[in-house]
Amino acid sequence: MLRDEIKSARIAAMKAHDKSVSGVLSVVLNKIMLAEIEIRAKGGELKDADVVQVLQKSEKELLDERAGFEKAGRADRVEDLNRQIEAVKA
Repeated sequence: MLRDEIKSARIAAMKAHDKSVSGVLSVVLNKIMLAEIEIRAKGGELKDADVVQVLQKSEKELLDERAGFEKAGRADRVEDLNRQIEAVKA
């Protein structure tokens, strides 16, 4: 399942001491858990399509945040967000 791949990527980022990537993957995993709770409350089962939706929403949020930092001239945060966006896409 896609969620297991995200968990493995987070563990690899933690082992590499990459706080930025492990942090964003932790947030994504929490959002996936919340989506799973909502779906189970309706009597459904979490599917990969639901996980993809969460990933797309997270990517859009990061892109919006990056645009704000670009306007503010914060190149350091833009680079960090680029790494986080790549981690979410992968």
